Amino acid sequence: MTENLHPRFITRKEFFGCLIYDREIGEYIPFDKDATEIFEYSKGQSINTLYEQFSEKFSQKSFNTFLMLCENIELLDNNKCFLGIFKNTEAETSHLYSPLRVHLQVTKECPLTCVHCFSDSGKPLDKELTTKEIINLINEMSGIGTCELSIGGGEPFCRSDLLEIIKYANKMGINTSLSTNAVLINKKISQKLNELKLKRLNVSFDGVSQKTYEFLRGKNTYKKALRGIKFLKEYSSLPSYIHVTLVKQNISELPGLIRLAENLNFEGIQFDYALPIGRASDSNLTLSYEEAWNVRNMAQKLQRYTGLKMVIPSLPFKTQHRGVYQHFGCIGGSQVCYINSQGFIYPCGFFSHQPSKESLREYSLKELWDNAPIIKLFREFKGNPTCLGCDQYNSCRGGCRARALYNYKNLNAPDLYCPYQSKMTR
Repeated sequence: MTENLHPRFITRKEFFGCLIYDREIGEYIPFDKDATEIFEYSKGQSINTLYEQFSEKFSQKSFNTFLMLCENIELLDNNKCFLGIFKNTEAETSHLYSPLRVHLQVTKECPLTCVHCFSDSGKPLDKELTTKEIINLINEMSGIGTCELSIGGGEPFCRSDLLEIIKYANKMGINTSLSTNAVLINKKISQKLNELKLKRLNVSFDGVSQKTYEFLRGKNTYKKALRGIKFLKEYSSLPSYIHVTLVKQNISELPGLIRLAENLNFEGIQFDYALPIGRASDSNLTLSYEEAWNVRNMAQKLQRYTGLKMVIPSLPFKTQHRGVYQHFGCIGGSQVCYINSQGFIYPCGFFSHQPSKESLREYSLKELWDNAPIIKLFREFKGNPTCLGCDQYNSCRGGCRARALYNYKNLNAPDLYCPYQSKMTR
């Protein structure tokens, strides 16, 4: 039923042409203005009639090659008609029509007190979003062509309605990912979760030894997390990754963490760097420039010896969807956004400690995306001479703005882990 209600290809007009989201592979595909025009005109027209309208722009050979490429990714039906559904008729002039993905903190509540938690989770916030409010958000996402939802916390399973939320996102055709620490997972939850669709299930696990794990996540938590993971692996078959936050205390356990992921039959493992935010802001946790590079190089070497998919931090930074990107800085506020459990919007979760006055309780997601000052700010960075003059700029765009702010107190500064900035800056 869902497949009939929600076609495979969802299309959004953009300032450069269009973005087509392929639900099957879970990716956005950019096309220029000429391709977008062809898609629009292809509805209900014969191939010869269609070419006549574009013969002054393209040779017959070029036109046929384009159609063949579209057929290869199954964008056209047997009559060469475009299969995508357009979600909008007018594009924004300087930014994406809507976020590609919403990162949603469904609650700040968490049974753990991790020393490196960027959101300082523990107790829930007052007046967190209701089930109805989250369902309304999912409805709007579907309507404006935002096809991906990433659910996190706190610990999402502290919400009794979590599975209901995921089920509704499935119903509305939103590709959903979920992040959990697994300590609340039991057999019943695993079985119910297995009835749903998830693009990816991320399980946070930061230490292969009990000593390291519990130093980071608290006493008497290691066995609870392993028990939850074993329930997940025994009673569900969702695509799952171990997610490791890298700090000084666990980088020596990298090989062991990879072996653990293999032994527990995870599909992959993802590594990310801790930032000096939240509970990590006053502790000796975050990696130096040298440590970050050493652990990245170690992970790349270990990748050769494992069948796991590995997501390793890009150094220098690599901007996603480069063809649709035109701003200085990372993708926060330009391609993705973060909504906290009270409905306030941010460019990404690492900035959720900054003041934000605009909420889903007052504005629609589209209004927030277009007009919220904290989002617009991230599209207006001036950059710095080091980055703007660098031959890596087109792929990097200056790197992570959170690392720039929390290390240099300047949103326009270079990324701390950039190899091209001067040693004086570091």
